[in-house]
Amino acid sequence: MEKKYICLFLFSAILIISSCTNTGSGPSSTNYRTGTQGITLSLISIPSKLYENSRGTPITVEVKNQGAFPQYDEHSKFDGVLWIGGYDDDLLRITPSNGIDLDAEELEGKSQYNNEGGRSLLSFDVDVKKLPSGTTVYKPILLFTATYRYQTIASPMVCIDPDPQSMEVREKVCTTHDVSAGSQGAPIVVSNIEQDVAGDTIIFKIRIRNTGNGILIPESDWNQDPDEGYDIRDLDEVKIRDVRVGNTRMSSCMPSIGKALKLTNNEGYIQCRLDKSRIGSNVYTSPLNIELTYGYTTSISTAIEVIEDIG
Repeated sequence: MEKKYICLFLFSAILIISSCTNTGSGPSSTNYRTGTQGITLSLISIPSKLYENSRGTPITVEVKNQGAFPQYDEHSKFDGVLWIGGYDDDLLRITPSNGIDLDAEELEGKSQYNNEGGRSLLSFDVDVKKLPSGTTVYKPILLFTATYRYQTIASPMVCIDPDPQSMEVREKVCTTHDVSAGSQGAPIVVSNIEQDVAGDTIIFKIRIRNTGNGILIPESDWNQDPDEGYDIRDLDEVKIRDVRVGNTRMSSCMPSIGKALKLTNNEGYIQCRLDKSRIGSNVYTSPLNIELTYGYTTSISTAIEVIEDIG
């Protein structure tokens, strides 16, 4: 009988301990800086047919942030606008005609607390005007475009070995080799890093690629109507915000930190040098932190029919 009570006591204790265990969804240790997209668009509701002289028909667009920028403390660095174009404004009136601002708080990027990213539902209203005489059907292709400022942060692990060809025998935690950086939760990615040692300098060749389907525009043009177009000489540039090994900034880079890197055929590279005098003689691993900023566009399109009103 005594053994029975002991077993019941132990069983009750296990239940109490289990019920006190924290089962809440705390921060995840999963890497959320993955994927090659930033802002994406999809149509939630749009009429396949509109009729002459109709008023106030809504078109709803879902805007999602499938990248990792901005984080909760970076809202002030994100700006964007959703535009609609591709129609004759003598035949359709779509409001607001000057675009809809994107909300940085609603569109916060993926994080350790939210691995899906933020979303917004935005709506335009369509008024159909009188069609020209003899026109029974008008079939415009509506183009929805998001223009926005975005950022890429890559932190691949690299091996820091000041003298990889040394004849001295010692245990090393790593060996120097080229590194594939994977994706970083942004359309502009650091694809891989090539590493070499020359004299008193460690050299990093950092390759950058546009893996998204949008246009790489100047940061300052984030609020420019895409229907106005962009100067081709200003496209395909990425600003190099910072490059560091751990907390040690590079001794020099080409192009320089703070300047723009021009991509050719969606690719380019930064070559950085780190003086050995700044890192000591030990061999260790450390993140190579690379920060890039840029403007970007994302577009989708759909066809609609505007039909003559025959009374």
